[in-house]
Formats: sequence, C-alpha cells, structure tokens
Amino acid sequence: MMGTPKHANSPNEKRAGRDGSADMKKRVGELAFKSIDLKGEASRRLTMVGQAPTGGGAGGGDLSTWLHVVDATGLYCYEPVPGSSTTYRRRGGVPTAQELERVLYRACIELRGLSTEPPPPIPVEVPPSPAAEAASLTQEANDE
Repeated sequence: MMGTPKHANSPNEKRAGRDGSADMKKRVGELAFKSIDLKGEASRRLTMVGQAPTGGGAGGGDLSTWLHVVDATGLYCYEPVPGSSTTYRRRGGVPTAQELERVLYRACIELRGLSTEPPPPIPVEVPPSPAAEAASLTQEANDE
C-alpha cells in the first residue's frame, strides 16, 4: 500500500491525500528484506532437519534466486475524481503483468497446485541445542 486517500481527521494532508511516492523508499526496503527473511527461515528449517541450507533446492540458492519472490508484485492504482476529495476511480496504465487481479489469479492457481503437491512438512521435533547435546554425551561417557 502506497499513499492513501485523504482522511477526514487529517487537516494537514493534501486535498487528494498522501502521495504514493511518500512511501516508496519504505516499501522497496520491505520487499528487499522480505526475500532475505524468507531465505533465512527456509535455511533455518533445513538446518533443523539436518540438511545443508546452501546450494540448490527449496531452501538454498543464492540471494538473487530468492529476490525473485517479489517478481509477482501486483499494483492497484487509483486517483481522486476531479472536483471531489472523497470519490476515487481506478487509474489505468498499470502494465498487464502487474495488475493486481492478474497477480492474485496466478497466485491462486499456484496455491491450488499445492493441494496435489504439498510442500515438505515443517519439522515437529526440534533437535537439541548444542549445550544439551554436549551434556548428553558427557552423561553417556560417565555412564560407561
């Protein structure tokens, strides 16, 4: 979401509301860090089940691969109707590949496909911490 219509209780806003460009830097940063967050979480989960978090596969790959997560960002653009500060209309000019409806449709199709090929389960058992494992090995050595 970038920009907003004018709020009734915000007398300092412009007549048309808050410009979308006011949020640009923040939104781009959020998208960039989202890819890093997803890669980190996938790597953490792979490590929990004893798999290497680097290389190919679902949790690995380089960051460039993960940055493609935001390739399917959709846009819905609107503008105030001339002469009105409370009525808005859809604005044209959004490239077809970024139209929000089309992006959401593609996501729905992909999600439906998951019903026939579900993702790997999230591990339920968390491996012991290094300290707990060391204590266990020490106890085994003392028992011998």
